[in-house]
Amino acid sequence: MGNFEELFSFKDKKVLVIGLGKSGVSSVKKLSTFNCSVTAIDTNPLLNIEREFTSIKKKEGFSLELVLDVNINSNTEILKDIDLVILSPGVSNEIPLIKFADKLGLPVWSEIEFAWRFLDEPGKKNTIAVTGTNGKTTVVTIIQKILEHSKKNSVVCGNIGFPLI
Repeated sequence: MGNFEELFSFKDKKVLVIGLGKSGVSSVKKLSTFNCSVTAIDTNPLLNIEREFTSIKKKEGFSLELVLDVNINSNTEILKDIDLVILSPGVSNEIPLIKFADKLGLPVWSEIEFAWRFLDEPGKKNTIAVTGTNGKTTVVTIIQKILEHSKKNSVVCGNIGFPLI
């Protein structure tokens, strides 16, 4: 299997990142390593995150537009010219923006799926993923304690711990 950049080139792509918590901010920072345009949105108009992006806004070949608007998840116009949508954990797949992106046939990746594409094979083989509706944090915490007790190096990523990206 070829490397990820061969399979999906970000060069000159327009990416929409939905949700600007830790995972969304980390996704934008990763995208800044490519020559692409990013629109990053959040429904919290009072979110004060400009300083998070100060250094990456100056990168040649990269552009970033921040949109903080309580109604942004219903504004389907923002999908115009978008090539890829990256959805932060905690943002519902049921928001109008995602439903419309699906209708348009746009790829919609979770932050976990985005990050997964950058892991090498050993990294993928040594990953334990937990999904579901309820109890994920508890299960992940138990797994972390088991690994810690077994003297295995591990890092908790996702909705608790660090973003995977």
